[in-house]
Amino acid sequence: MSEPAPTFADWLFNTGRALGYTTNSALARALGVPQPTVSRWKTGSKPSVEHLVKISELFGVELKLLLVLAGYMKGDVRDIPLEAPTSKAERLIAESEVGEAAEALLSSFWGRRQDEELKRLEKLVAGIQESVRLTGSYDLRSMEKSLDDALQTELPQHVHHLVRGLTRRKLAYQARWVLYSKELPKDGEPDAFAESEEAHASLTARVYETPNGWGFEVVPGNGAWALVGSPFDSRTAAEESLALWAMDHPNFDLKLKEDEDAPEA
Repeated sequence: MSEPAPTFADWLFNTGRALGYTTNSALARALGVPQPTVSRWKTGSKPSVEHLVKISELFGVELKLLLVLAGYMKGDVRDIPLEAPTSKAERLIAESEVGEAAEALLSSFWGRRQDEELKRLEKLVAGIQESVRLTGSYDLRSMEKSLDDALQTELPQHVHHLVRGLTRRKLAYQARWVLYSKELPKDGEPDAFAESEEAHASLTARVYETPNGWGFEVVPGNGAWALVGSPFDSRTAAEESLALWAMDHPNFDLKLKEDEDAPEA
């Protein structure tokens, strides 16, 4: 059974996203048309030839292809290559050979970055427009708020999300963390671990080799509890699992000791 012929709406959606126009409003601004117009195209409305010329110029696609897709010319669109052009960043991810899971996380990261940069650009444009409206020129004082807003970034959170996702995917089948406490908390009282985390306690961590592989141990200075992670196939896997645990508990001040013998059972 042959695959159904692609529609103009599908092509516009996929190609627009591939080129960085992740929202209808962004694509509408680039084409100089109202946002509802783009929305109608993506739900099946037929664009005018004038609009197809604009799309052809913006996307760098042959106009004849768009005329066939939109139904103005006869032709079998299945005989025309319809792969959506990709940006340099997307080609980098696709050709990275890091595996499907990592590629998906990288694509998600890049999507977040594009969304933030688009918002940043919108704030800058709005600030400049407001400055011109109020002063008739590019007055930095009238643009101060928009400039401050544009300097805000979620890049650290996006990188953290990427790293955490990569580590979780790699170690999901390996990680075994067990928390041991010297005393069980009484009803209504926080346990020793929670108290340590709230107090930003200093912890000592060590990675060690066991008869069954590798493990790690984390303990506070008062020895009220201990976290043990094992077994792992390699030292690297144990260190990565420890790093993941540390990312999940940023309030602790974690210090890594040199290798020692495995803790006694």
